[in-house]
Amino acid sequence: MPAEERPRRVLVVGWDGAGWARLDRLLGEDRLPNLARLLAAGSRSALRSTIPPVTPAAWTAMATGLLPGRSGVLGFRRIDLSRPSGFDPTLASSHDLAGRTLFEHAARLGEPVTLVGWPLTWPTLPIPGSAVLAGWPRPRLRVPPTAPAALGRRLGRWGDGDPLPRRGRPTLEQEIASAAWWDRRHTEIACRWLRERADRIAAVVLSGTDHLSHLLWGDDRLDQHFERADRHLGQLLDAAGEEVAVVLVSDHGFGPAAGRTVHLDRWLESRGHLVRGREAPDPLGRLAGAVRAGLPSRSWKRLRDRLPGRLRRWGAERAGGLRGIDACRAAATSVELYEGWAGLRVPDAGARARIVSEVAREPWVVRACLREELFEGPHLDRIPHVVVELSAGHRAGRAWGPGPVVEDVGQAELSRWRATHRREGVLALSGVGVRAGARLGAPGVEDVGPTILALAGIPVPDDLDGRVLTEAIHPAPRFVTVARAPRTGRAAASAPGLEDDLRRLGYLG
Repeated sequence: MPAEERPRRVLVVGWDGAGWARLDRLLGEDRLPNLARLLAAGSRSALRSTIPPVTPAAWTAMATGLLPGRSGVLGFRRIDLSRPSGFDPTLASSHDLAGRTLFEHAARLGEPVTLVGWPLTWPTLPIPGSAVLAGWPRPRLRVPPTAPAALGRRLGRWGDGDPLPRRGRPTLEQEIASAAWWDRRHTEIACRWLRERADRIAAVVLSGTDHLSHLLWGDDRLDQHFERADRHLGQLLDAAGEEVAVVLVSDHGFGPAAGRTVHLDRWLESRGHLVRGREAPDPLGRLAGAVRAGLPSRSWKRLRDRLPGRLRRWGAERAGGLRGIDACRAAATSVELYEGWAGLRVPDAGARARIVSEVAREPWVVRACLREELFEGPHLDRIPHVVVELSAGHRAGRAWGPGPVVEDVGQAELSRWRATHRREGVLALSGVGVRAGARLGAPGVEDVGPTILALAGIPVPDDLDGRVLTEAIHPAPRFVTVARAPRTGRAAASAPGLEDDLRRLGYLG
């Protein structure tokens, strides 16, 4: 590779949840000068997210170059298809990534990295020789979540300035202030490490752009936060120095929240695919219900989040009304994915094609597919047998029994959760080694990691789902065969408030 085409460093900046519609409007109003400077000398494209377009799956695809069928990460929770509900209390975490990321691959080849805030790197992902600050979702900690830990001790007390209260529901103003505070804090840490270290790959992800998009859609205060993100981009560019390639990326986009809820279990019941049996007396369930009713909400949540997995599954299925299912006559049950995407658990392989055909004819469905049509790899057991994409304005619900299949979302909920994810994110490349004005061929999130490696001159594993975007960069990629580390199968460490934070943003039911 000619020396003049190889950047000294590849700087990756993540604006979680950013979409070109908003960015282009702000660019047209001259409110994003640093992004405008990058685009003037680089290339851009929409970026196709994962199915479903949710943070753990999409950022994992970028970090590993693998889609969910091969990474095993589909959402914030794993899925247990041995259960009618598909409920598994295990949260996705860095244990699902350990030994499998392209950042670790680079470090094994003698190229340590700088990672600040990359999602799903908590518990803090240790990468030899590198500097890692774990990203969201992570619990509220008093010790900086860094690897090595000595780096954290230099950062001082952790989280003391976060405006988010530790008790009670935060106000909207506190949510805005907290998102701004953490994005600023991550930028300061990244700039410090960029000046102190000479790693060929440095990545920082700002999550406030996603969190506030949920809450402020249609509000100029969201535009103001993107202006802050642009200022942070300028600070990062200054700290990165000269001879740098820049990759700006988002994992998905956003659009208005759905106004209607589709309860697939009710649909399944109306078609005879889900049959309620006669419920036997359940004294233990009544006792659990009494305990739940007698505890304050916060105390109950803390107790629930610490229960053993088997008890959590038992409670979830009773809370969801699934105890009364006649297992012998239940051809299918719904499995929670995310918003406009739903899963169906269909144990009988012979029934799957028939159910796909039936549900695909409904007016609120865009498409219904067998999982094998959308995914491949060794982790199909973590993906529902059937995946349903709902039409615009619809989201998946979990109610069953008497009631409508489709019903309106309450105005109070719509006013709080104003927007949700869309599959189209953003990708912009600029700087040394990047072709200006290149036409990119419909890239997906899985293509980001391999392209970063190629830009940095690091050999790319030859068995990835993603490809190097050779149409957008000058350096010719080199490939190498590597041994794949097995998925660890470990659970995320329990931590107070972690699941509460995910529920607060609508990611967990």
